[in-house]
Amino acid sequence: MMNKKNKRGFLLTILFAIMILFLSLAPTDIAGGVPSFYFPGMDKVIHGIMYGLFTMLALYEFFKHSRLNFLPFLLIMLAVFLYSILMEILQYYLVEYRSGEVNDVLANLTGIIIGASLIFWLKKIRS
Repeated sequence: MMNKKNKRGFLLTILFAIMILFLSLAPTDIAGGVPSFYFPGMDKVIHGIMYGLFTMLALYEFFKHSRLNFLPFLLIMLAVFLYSILMEILQYYLVEYRSGEVNDVLANLTGIIIGASLIFWLKKIRS
């Protein structure tokens, strides 16, 4: 049975996934043009940060009261990665003003690996 804090953490993870869904399917020109701080590759950096944070949140919530376990750790990473692929598929097939790209999936994977590495490192130095 989940206690109130665990429910809150799980809800936060779900809300982050919903935010990613919204950002993945929303038009990219909401602000009306290219922002002044834009740089080439910014999109890929944003993908990496977004999925890195999502991975960290999911892993933290799963392992905050327990020791790291290799199989669940990999399964959570895989679930986040599959979610990122689903978002790109949805962009490619369902939204005409967005495009699903393999490079976005690679940026997502990079963020997932970095986020998972940070959680792994933080758990190791705390134990």
